[in-house]
Amino acid sequence: MRGTIKAVPFETTPDGRTRLTLDLPEHGSTFVVFREGNAQRSTLKPETRNLKPETLSGPWEVTFQTGRGAPAKAVFDTLIDWTAHSDPGIKHFSGTATYRKTFEVTAGQAGRAAVLDLGTVAALAQVRLNGKDLGVVWTAPWQVELAGALKAGANALEIEVTNPWANRLVGDAALPPEQRVTKSNMALRNGPRKGGDYTLRPFAGFSSEDALQPSGLKGPVTLSFSAP
Repeated sequence: MRGTIKAVPFETTPDGRTRLTLDLPEHGSTFVVFREGNAQRSTLKPETRNLKPETLSGPWEVTFQTGRGAPAKAVFDTLIDWTAHSDPGIKHFSGTATYRKTFEVTAGQAGRAAVLDLGTVAALAQVRLNGKDLGVVWTAPWQVELAGALKAGANALEIEVTNPWANRLVGDAALPPEQRVTKSNMALRNGPRKGGDYTLRPFAGFSSEDALQPSGLKGPVTLSFSAP
């Protein structure tokens, strides 16, 4: 949800109905608000976007949150799920990783409405362009509008992706306690409570054989522009 409000083209049919055209991405939704008035047709033209989005291909520089078992920095030549990475620290990483890339657009493109599509993300992402916060996306469609942030020439893109704890816990299950990244336990009641007596036991909810949850920015990341 982008939270944007805008007028859309419409017309009133001879039988009194209102007809309008909406461009919704996959899983997209919108609220349509009708205002009182006697207009039979709007003068707005439908917004059209480039039918061939431009892909922001690799490499991507990725920095990982410290203290979570992953290397401080890695380069992804192509966007892949973290669980498919050969480095076990990235494969089992849980936390926030920041993807960085610089791309260029022409002056003509910078002056048009533009949308950045992240493709597929697991589990949520915060997007910044040239230092401007463009918000958080947590469900499909994984898109943000670049209004007011895009400029002619070089543009610095940052995408912070965060996933849940499960993958790190699965990775730790295969390690001896002294090598684990996490320190997880649960307060369990050992039989009936006797004077507030509780026993702390290690959390045993994850196994090293458990399936890993999809994680990371999987893309493809694309730019699309409104028609000139």
